[in-house]
Amino acid sequence: MCSFESIAVEDLAVEHMDRSARGTVANPGVNVAAERGPNRAISPQGWSMPRRRLTDKAATCDVRVVAVNPAHTSRCCAVCGHTSPGNRKSQAVFGCGACGHEADADLNAAVHILAAGLAVTARGGTSRTKGPDETRTQPVAA
Repeated sequence: MCSFESIAVEDLAVEHMDRSARGTVANPGVNVAAERGPNRAISPQGWSMPRRRLTDKAATCDVRVVAVNPAHTSRCCAVCGHTSPGNRKSQAVFGCGACGHEADADLNAAVHILAAGLAVTARGGTSRTKGPDETRTQPVAA
């Protein structure tokens, strides 16, 4: 038995994250060496598989999976809504430059992902907060 009505996930464009940085002869890529490492790390991991599996399992319990636009979820303060690239002090630490709120960066982003997902299910995708832009936020087809 499932105890959730909906699950919110980031709508990550994995196919774009794994794209070759080389480019073409007419339009050569930039930062090719820097992109090679992340591309090699993403490709064998199958990043899209957990979301697909989650969607399949949720469908068996009549749970709605909502894909949320990931823009600014890691830069926006969960307390005051201030968004700035400087809010990410490191990969793991979030520190708001406006109100001083400090938290684990993943936990802070999860608060925004949940809020955006709830906005989709409750208000049809419109946000009343200064959180992430929800124009791309869509329910995932089961």
